[in-house]
Amino acid sequence: MRHRLVKNHITADVKGYHFISLYSLENLHTDPRWGSIFLNKINADQLSWLRDDLETNRRSKGIIVLVHHPHWYVWSNWMEIHELLRNYPVIAVIAGHYHYDQDDGIIDGIRYVVMGSSGGVVKDTDAHSGGVQEYAVLNLKGRKIKALSLFEVESDSVLELTLRLSMDRIQALSCMLDNLWQDVRLVRKEGKIVDQDSGSPDDGHIELASLTNPIDIPIEIEIEFPDTILTSPVWNTADSILSGYDPIKLKPGERIGWANYSNVGQWYRPSALWQAKIISGDKNFNQITLTVLVKFCDTRQRFIRRSITYTVS
Repeated sequence: MRHRLVKNHITADVKGYHFISLYSLENLHTDPRWGSIFLNKINADQLSWLRDDLETNRRSKGIIVLVHHPHWYVWSNWMEIHELLRNYPVIAVIAGHYHYDQDDGIIDGIRYVVMGSSGGVVKDTDAHSGGVQEYAVLNLKGRKIKALSLFEVESDSVLELTLRLSMDRIQALSCMLDNLWQDVRLVRKEGKIVDQDSGSPDDGHIELASLTNPIDIPIEIEIEFPDTILTSPVWNTADSILSGYDPIKLKPGERIGWANYSNVGQWYRPSALWQAKIISGDKNFNQITLTVLVKFCDTRQRFIRRSITYTVS
């Protein structure tokens, strides 16, 4: 293997294949899903270098491009680079950054792939939805990908290279769960712990209003809670009250105002979907932790789980 480092660019040659590593942080504090997304691009000097390197290696067996951020999420920023890559024997563009894998498909003969984490933080999801550390093996034959295999680091078990649609769903649900921190504000009132927004000390309870279904298929939500602190949980649906000990199903888009790659919200604050009473006799606790489990099924059964801790202020 032969490799070169030129400024922030790394190239390598392996058995006739040319590998290019682009620098994706020329514009700091940007991200292809949130932040100043229109600044998330490769600058002119690096683009000029890339053009020269591609031309120099035009006759290689094939070219693989590596980049940390998947810039193609903002196609207007990536289009110029893609138009350049498609004129050369580029087989694949592989990125990371999201800490979960996804297959973005083939555009003009170029395979776009996002790799998951190999040591960083991962979401609390099932193994096939980015919940484990992973690595991949790329098998090339001529100018084709013969196989792209994904494995779990600890067990070497085979993982699914997940479709982008599935991972976009996981991401939207993750954004929804991120909103739950704002639903409960615990305070001490008249010697008891209550939710500041939910009533008097004699009727203290907590409420979750941010639970929604931001995706296009049904989901199931289940909540675990400390039964030494909370009791009598219920789901407040549109036409009935159900036991909060059991999971509840939400239809596509139910209770949602908007949802995109980085943000999920409601146009107005709806009534609480889930609530539970605070046990009035327990005055000494300082925090409550709820664990919310969301399940759905597309190509397989998937889940994402989040634990939210509310502290008494």
